[in-house]
Amino acid sequence: MVCPIQGMARDLFLLGKGLELVACAIESCLPANELSEFASGASASGIERVTAARDILLQRYAEPLVVAQLASMVGLNAKALGLGFRRAFGTSIPEFLQEYRLQIAYTLLAAGEAGVAETAYRVGYTPAYFSTLFRSRFGLSPRELR
Repeated sequence: MVCPIQGMARDLFLLGKGLELVACAIESCLPANELSEFASGASASGIERVTAARDILLQRYAEPLVVAQLASMVGLNAKALGLGFRRAFGTSIPEFLQEYRLQIAYTLLAAGEAGVAETAYRVGYTPAYFSTLFRSRFGLSPRELR
């Protein structure tokens, strides 16, 4: 919340801190030991498909999520993808996506890159719903962070 750097380097510093937050959030959603436990009981193809689904979510995080479409894209049915995803990453697909979106939003707001409404739309939410989720997750409103 307090930036020790002033001037032009301040934006770069804040962006770096924001990326650090995103990396920490992703790491907490994707613990390595969970994936290795999953790998011991799953086929190489199954691991690749679940990982591919995660990669698609990370690339298309702002788009509406339809698990059946995501499953089709990686060659699984929705139930198999959901079970495999939870087993591999320790969270459901919607929970993973919500956490990732909120971490991206936090970074954007903390760096002052966008207003609340623009940030909400960038990460795939309406402003009112986004504000509710953000406050629930971080304990302060997006406006207070900005």
